[in-house]
Amino acid sequence: MDHLVHRVLRFDRFALDLTRGCLRAGDQDIGLRPKTFEVLRYLADNAGRLVPKQELFDAAWPNVSVCDDSLVQCIRELRQKLRDDDRRLIKTVSRRGYLLDATVSAQAPPFCAGPAARVPELPQKLALKPGNRGKARGLIAWLVPAISIRMGQVPDYRDGRNKPGHDQVGAATRFAPITAPDLRHRVRRTIAAHKLHIWGAAAAGLVCVASIFLLGRLPTLVAEPSPVGLAEKVAVELHPRPTFKDCADCPAMVALPAGEFIMGSPPRQRDVGAGLPKLVTIKKPIAIGKFEVTVDQFSVFVAQTGTAAGTRCRAIVGDNGNSARSLILGPPEASFRAPGFAVAATHPAVCINWHDAQAYATWLKSRTGKPYRLPTDAEWEYAARAGTQTYYSFGNDMSDLCDHGRFVDPDSQFRWRDGCSNDTPSPIPAGQRKPNPWGIFDMHGNAWEWVEDCWATDATPADGSAFSPPGGCDMGVMRGGSWANRPWELGSPVRRQMSLAARSSHIGFRVALSLGE
Repeated sequence: MDHLVHRVLRFDRFALDLTRGCLRAGDQDIGLRPKTFEVLRYLADNAGRLVPKQELFDAAWPNVSVCDDSLVQCIRELRQKLRDDDRRLIKTVSRRGYLLDATVSAQAPPFCAGPAARVPELPQKLALKPGNRGKARGLIAWLVPAISIRMGQVPDYRDGRNKPGHDQVGAATRFAPITAPDLRHRVRRTIAAHKLHIWGAAAAGLVCVASIFLLGRLPTLVAEPSPVGLAEKVAVELHPRPTFKDCADCPAMVALPAGEFIMGSPPRQRDVGAGLPKLVTIKKPIAIGKFEVTVDQFSVFVAQTGTAAGTRCRAIVGDNGNSARSLILGPPEASFRAPGFAVAATHPAVCINWHDAQAYATWLKSRTGKPYRLPTDAEWEYAARAGTQTYYSFGNDMSDLCDHGRFVDPDSQFRWRDGCSNDTPSPIPAGQRKPNPWGIFDMHGNAWEWVEDCWATDATPADGSAFSPPGGCDMGVMRGGSWANRPWELGSPVRRQMSLAARSSHIGFRVALSLGE
């Protein structure tokens, strides 16, 4: 029988029973999710040392790719349970990692009731490198009995019918450790007796591998509730497209070729609002705004048309929950010129509803004689992905998002605050972050952007045109995330529905143009 040595770490504010997997603050036992406990366990083992994010990922999620949001959720849960609202216990070092600012004060006796927790041993994912060949042989030794049971070669005791005492099979037929000669003999016998089954399984496996290769470039979900597995870095090449402007006050446009791409996200990906992955073809060249339409550009439209567009807007004044869907909006007194924070001429114009955006595109079409419009849902994602199939246009590493996007500021009032420090928790002037591979800026965050389509979960036409049901609609589609959203909400496939009449201080737009018409 294994001899278990209890290991308990006691800090000033809490104690951690590493053997039984328990946490206690004062005289109260605190329940944690398993992964949250693993994160705390590793931080406690390295108390007083800055632990890089990747090191925490490797410790809590070995051999699994997860996104930053999974780790952020664990840290948030720890701060809540340990009442670390001032972040003095668990400190965040921007874009580097976390530090548990505590020291072990004394060893303590075990305090959790019940037996020590044991983790069942399961086969691990193996890379067949020279150092893993022994593990591979061990995996084969584990698999062969299961295969043999399935094919009727070895008695199966799992349902009790073939247990000793139930039939003529006696105690001598209990499983014994498999020796190398016995293993080779069993493999040969299984293969000879079941060639057809094996070839069928091999063919199915090849089909599965091919499917994974074709669709597996899309982000994959992990067991922990998170939007997508995102721990790895992906090299992304830049291929800026040609740009042009049709007038001095017109938006700069980026010309895009016709093409096809995989639109959407896997079915279990967390709350991104996208449809299932499918091939969409953009049949003709288009152009899309290099930046979101700015305050000065929208001001020219308002001055020339005398419209009230961009007024009677409800500014964000707070939140009552743990996500951007629990925002508290003020009275309809704000405008695109005064959205509740200071703006300059080059800030994205916010406080824009779908009808305002359509009116601007119509005015621009009349002014230039060219078919300006809002981008379709498919065209927006085509432009945002810029030839990539990663969660973000720059790859899958959320730690790089500070260089490419604007999302909720750690100094903001929002409870889900995170991200990159700025002077104020609000949008930033257009073009201050890095562009995507096609040279388009601010496709990740800053302001939500209207597209042409009516809202539907999975109705985007395969030809990339806009979805518009007979009779029109009341709900439209927003893309890209905003300065008030969490990092994972800025991914390329993320979509949100919104009333076409809604004006809020985090909603703007950019325009598109059909080329060759």
